[in-house]
Amino acid sequence: MEKLTKQQEERVQELHRKCIFINTLQSPAFSDEWLIRLRDGGMTACNLCVSGAMEVETVQKAQTNMVAVYEAVSRNPDVLTIATKAAQIRKAKKENKLAICLGFQRPEPIGRDIGMLYAFHLMGLKILQITYQERNFVGDGCGERSNCGLSNFGIQLVEQMNKLGIVIDLAHVGSQTTLETIELSNDPVIFSHNGCRSVEDHHPANLRNKSDEELKLLAEKDGVIGIIAYSPYVKYEDVPTLEDFMKHLDHAVKIAGVDHVGIGLDGPSERQAFDPFALKYPELVPKIPATGKKYVHENIVVPELSKPEFMINITRALVLHGYSDDDIEKILGGNFLNLFEEVWK
Repeated sequence: MEKLTKQQEERVQELHRKCIFINTLQSPAFSDEWLIRLRDGGMTACNLCVSGAMEVETVQKAQTNMVAVYEAVSRNPDVLTIATKAAQIRKAKKENKLAICLGFQRPEPIGRDIGMLYAFHLMGLKILQITYQERNFVGDGCGERSNCGLSNFGIQLVEQMNKLGIVIDLAHVGSQTTLETIELSNDPVIFSHNGCRSVEDHHPANLRNKSDEELKLLAEKDGVIGIIAYSPYVKYEDVPTLEDFMKHLDHAVKIAGVDHVGIGLDGPSERQAFDPFALKYPELVPKIPATGKKYVHENIVVPELSKPEFMINITRALVLHGYSDDDIEKILGGNFLNLFEEVWK
């Protein structure tokens, strides 16, 4: 990364200190110490994946995962808190805490029972990704060749999520299902952790990146995309740099507008689970990167963003790329905070 001037670095430090920083996909691999490090690195709030990151989970397993987060919060009340309202994220910032928003990356624990959606909502579920690459009972994921849209139950689920105030996440959702859901939803939706297909279109890494058409419709309906730092989606054939990450962010701003772009790193994670991921989704993992480097722990996520204390590098990059203070505040967390304010009734 280009070296900042003293004045620029002072600006970075002040912005990173005062801005609300929201990460809309935080890996589920964590300990109490790691969550505290995220807070210390400047993270104000995160969508903590408590179910469905790597496998289909039962109702009981999802409930157990949620309880584990509540237990972590109870052990660290001076550092951690649960957020189900935007005001609680603002409060966490003032109190120097990490606000945890509970999210699922799959709807399978809910099954075809809207009653279970209500039950998980009562437990604190505030963000739900409606497919995870494959087809399920809601619609097609981004990895399905058929690219069909929402099922009848999927339409019902979207309507009920709107009524309850649960944010609809379309990160790993197929294109047709994505477009249909944005049109159907009364509330704005999110792409919690994605790159831009126009920037990284190497097949099949582009399966999980969003097209310009999807970005434009997202913006038209007041949604927000969180730019991902997970390596294969940032730059498929090499270990990506912070500048590669910024190519996606800059493109999203160009297509969707600065009011519709945020941060969704899919990390940093204490314990990266890349090997199981590679076995389950081999089509998404480059076998031999152009440099000959292997994907190891430290470069699964863009190396310059792979640790909590490195998150300030995003602020540095935004300053170097000429973003104003107001726009940096929006991208780091303001845009997602506004969306949560609207959806979390």
